[in-house]
Amino acid sequence: MTFLRAFILGGLLSQIPTITNASTRAEITQKKVAANPKLSWWDAMDTGPFISDTFLGFGPKGEVAALKGIAIKLGGKKDHTVVFDTETLRMVAGFKGNVMLEGTPWSGKHNDNSYLPESRKDYFFATNKGPGVAVNENWDDLRNTKNGPLPDARGEYHGLYRHEAGTVLSYSVGGAKFLEMPKLYEKTLVRSFEFEPLKTDVEILVLDPLEGGREIDVALSNVPKGVALKTLPSGRVVVSLATGASGSFELAYLAKGTRILIEKRGSIKNFTKGGPSLFPEVIKTKGRTSKDAKGYAVDDIPLPKDNPWESNIRFGAFDFFSDGKRAACSTWNGDVWIAEGIDGDLTGITWRRFASGLFQTLGLKIVDDVIYTHGRDQLTRLHDLNNDGEADFYECFNNDVLITSGFHEFAFDLQTDKEGNFYFSKGAPVLSGGRGFSDLTEHNGAILKVSADGKTLTRMAWGLRAPGGLGLGPNGELTTGENEGSYVPRCKITWSKPDGSSFHGVVPSEWDNKKFVRNLPATPTDYERPLCWLPYYVDNSSGSQFWVPKDSSWKNHAGNMIHLSYGKSSVYRTLIDEVDGQVQGGVYRLPIELTTANMRGRFHPQSGHLYNIGFRGWQTNGGTGFQRIRFVSDEKPVPLKLEAFKNGLRVEFSSSLDPEIAKDPRRYSISKWDYIWGPQYGSGRFSIDEQDAAARELARAEPSKGSVNQVDSVEIRAAQLLEDGKSVFLYIPKMTPAMQMEIRMDLADAGKKEFKETIWNTIHNLRPAFGGHGL
Repeated sequence: MTFLRAFILGGLLSQIPTITNASTRAEITQKKVAANPKLSWWDAMDTGPFISDTFLGFGPKGEVAALKGIAIKLGGKKDHTVVFDTETLRMVAGFKGNVMLEGTPWSGKHNDNSYLPESRKDYFFATNKGPGVAVNENWDDLRNTKNGPLPDARGEYHGLYRHEAGTVLSYSVGGAKFLEMPKLYEKTLVRSFEFEPLKTDVEILVLDPLEGGREIDVALSNVPKGVALKTLPSGRVVVSLATGASGSFELAYLAKGTRILIEKRGSIKNFTKGGPSLFPEVIKTKGRTSKDAKGYAVDDIPLPKDNPWESNIRFGAFDFFSDGKRAACSTWNGDVWIAEGIDGDLTGITWRRFASGLFQTLGLKIVDDVIYTHGRDQLTRLHDLNNDGEADFYECFNNDVLITSGFHEFAFDLQTDKEGNFYFSKGAPVLSGGRGFSDLTEHNGAILKVSADGKTLTRMAWGLRAPGGLGLGPNGELTTGENEGSYVPRCKITWSKPDGSSFHGVVPSEWDNKKFVRNLPATPTDYERPLCWLPYYVDNSSGSQFWVPKDSSWKNHAGNMIHLSYGKSSVYRTLIDEVDGQVQGGVYRLPIELTTANMRGRFHPQSGHLYNIGFRGWQTNGGTGFQRIRFVSDEKPVPLKLEAFKNGLRVEFSSSLDPEIAKDPRRYSISKWDYIWGPQYGSGRFSIDEQDAAARELARAEPSKGSVNQVDSVEIRAAQLLEDGKSVFLYIPKMTPAMQMEIRMDLADAGKKEFKETIWNTIHNLRPAFGGHGL
């Protein structure tokens, strides 16, 4: 690489003229697909003007170039790219071509990541890892872990503006605000800057020496006083801006010896007020309503799968606007869509593509009719500046979260509490195959809270593996689903203390090619007990939890928590109990037949119906879909309460039971077992009454799932229907705590209509012996 100051006349072309009869983005996409019918869906998809991801470089085997990268497409043919790192405010590279989209959300491959081109001859420039800006000539990386955002005093990413003329980056350096707009102009890559008066000396990284790269010239244009190019002893080139400088300038990367004329057309701020719609087409679908007259009626809301941008519609989160007529839904591949007509008879549903290019958005929340998304990189607040139905400003609400390049490090859910604080859960970097972990950050496998103003991020719980969704109760109850794997012997529903101290079991540890080596020093030796464990056949991959509104038509469940199973496409009612300060309980399945992989659920603010959404990944029997669940009536008595005593169990139902059947102990069957907490994937079932210490210890070193099946049968000496006519006490003389219990009941209601019910529960503590049974 050689460096030469070239001379450029004029300033940056800051506006693209309107081209009469130009093709729309939808038309361009369809032409591309028609010309290349064998394109993979992710290569065919129009991801918008930019795409956010973790990028490797150079090529698929390269090191991480940007953990939180934004690849911005340039040129009329969108065949040039710059990649910006939002953590370090570093322009990572500029090159001919596009990024290659790879990894779990794209090609489906584990352990792969999206990447920059391998051939260095394609590059205008590249920069080394570390800060992309300096204050007072200090280029040291002051971050403790060398990932995460820069200290605010150095620099802060504010977001980006999307316009048909280009993408505008917004950030601060040394407390002064900058706008930056990259462009391709006559085969020259140009970065245009506009900035406030500087409070301190600032430097912006231009390039680092690139072995094998093309020879280029670098130049400044329209340079205000106090701005100059500078070469450091290492060969690094920077733009130096002196205290007090302000205004705008252009930085150009040219083919060696090139001289160009660039026409100046106004301020970058012109492109921060909203522009023409990029996705104006409306997709129409018609819902299908169930005719079920009892139980739960399930209606289908068809998705905009057949869309002209070839966007892969895999919704992982949603929320309602205040009018109840519209919902916003986010996809795994970074889209946000708005559906209208999702209330009523569903006969006229319309879909608009509102935003694109976000980073694996599996969480979404609407606050005051403004959409917030949770992606792997940040919480984003989306603003429609000109009310045309599309987001123009992608505001970085908070990006303090620390991430790695791990394929399994999903960003789950987004909820708010009464004070407006945001909560979400984050997966751990599980190794390919599901066993073990790569190095953890303090935010991996955690529940995180962001203050209502977006200024502060706090860890509320840790030690999670893959908390596929969370729940936030009316009194601040904080739960997650959790998925089986190393240190998680079975799926469970966690319950976290409000002080942020809860450790849920995934121990920071060392692994060698998926083989456990050791727990790291000073790591926890015990974990927070869950609300309940769940057998594999009940829930093999957990989703979110949420609470039924107290005024809901779901009368017998009002004010109680619902748990979703993604793996079994099922809806479970929870039974929550507390004994000696320890929360425990169980679940039973509601008779709701879904076809959607159950990730997220919300109750409609007006109708009170439950809506659920999800997509097919792996370990689920459901598909991709959006459904509405209408409660019609309970067909049978349902459990309302479960209590464990030293001499048995009390189960309360919603209505009266047949006395003779309820008192017959042969109508009940109970089994119990333990799991082994350790580094192996999952666990076998281990006897509680006749414990095999050797087998338990071996299960910590070798897999036991599927090979150890020591299930205890529980003796039920007697059964008694209590005075209220709807509660049963089961007398169990050898009552013990149990990680897993299964209670099967074959009963009848007061009209002698028989029904069956099964509860799967966990008992940590026992109440004193129950004395009101009359046995």
